[in-house]
Amino acid sequence: LLIRAAADTIDVSITPRVIQAQKQVVAGMNYKLIIFLLCQQHGSAVTEPTTQETLLGAFQVTVYDRFGSMSITEWGPEMTPEQAAAVASL
Repeated sequence: LLIRAAADTIDVSITPRVIQAQKQVVAGMNYKLIIFLLCQQHGSAVTEPTTQETLLGAFQVTVYDRFGSMSITEWGPEMTPEQAAAVASL
């Protein structure tokens, strides 16, 4: 996403980042993940380039891998930025 305003250009991207992962052996493998969603803003301001990263929130997901065939078996609750920050500090 590219935003243009007056003399500045701001490039905005949403990036997922795994911040916690666990695995469990079953008849394949379960991966339990907590994923942060980060908004990265890259601006080319008139005076100097800037980069800013903002935590938008997070979610939990369980992925089942049965010998290369992957599927999502559970979507956990969405987390607010405050809840996600609390999980990251554990």
